[in-house]
Amino acid sequence: MNSQPKLVVIIDDHPIILKGLKDVLLETEWNATVKTFDNYNDMSAFLENNNPDLFLIDLQLKGKDGRDIISEWRDHFPKAKMIIISSFEDPSVILSVFNRGANGYLIKNLSFPEMVEGIKTIWRGEKYFQEEVKAALSQKNSSQACYSLPRLTSREKEILQLIVQEKTTKEIAETLFLSEKTIESHRSNLYLKLGVKNVVGLVKRAIELDLLK
Repeated sequence: MNSQPKLVVIIDDHPIILKGLKDVLLETEWNATVKTFDNYNDMSAFLENNNPDLFLIDLQLKGKDGRDIISEWRDHFPKAKMIIISSFEDPSVILSVFNRGANGYLIKNLSFPEMVEGIKTIWRGEKYFQEEVKAALSQKNSSQACYSLPRLTSREKEILQLIVQEKTTKEIAETLFLSEKTIESHRSNLYLKLGVKNVVGLVKRAIELDLLK
């Protein structure tokens, strides 16, 4: 492993995060090229002819799960460090990220300088775990099987029940007096937490995990 990366790829559809991470990385002693992307298609095209050393990947992109990015590109870049950056603290989500082959998981409650310190630590091959990540990993070897169950908010459970009842986004929004955009956001979170890609998978997974009580 080189003492510092030569090419860093950041993909995040939040402009503030994207710019903030790039700016603080460029202020470090690393003499690396930093390429940023706000969508998967542009990044994918770039990767066809480039060989990054380090990936910083938003977990929940529009139309793309960050875990799938790791699965799709890990074999192409076996020596690269791949770090997921997310606001999710759910243990089941964190564990699923490491199961996909991620080298690290950083929660967005860190300041940018703290995040860069975590990134540099992981790049050196060392462990960097925030308390939430430590808690999730400590459950991995627990005798209790509950660690694999996603933690759903009361609102997510409510929306899940309505989805199972075959309600449309518009109908759910009207029932709960929320906007359709808010319902879609909750739906995306449910997909992410349950590790599925569509409504059929969501319902199947909810039944398997007995979440429809």
